[in-house]
Amino acid sequence: MPSIGVSRFQNLFIHFVCRYLTNEFPELVNYTRMLKFMQGVLVPL
Repeated sequence: MPSIGVSRFQNLFIHFVCRYLTNEFPELVNYTRMLKFMQGVLVPL
């Protein structure tokens, strides 16, 4: 089960960014692809 923060990020990304900001970000990737990008960028603390 995802944590609350991950769930909120997913909802924000899918329901706001992908819906309303596609003109501002024409090469925007879907949520699954975004997670793969984030795994390569984020460093475990």
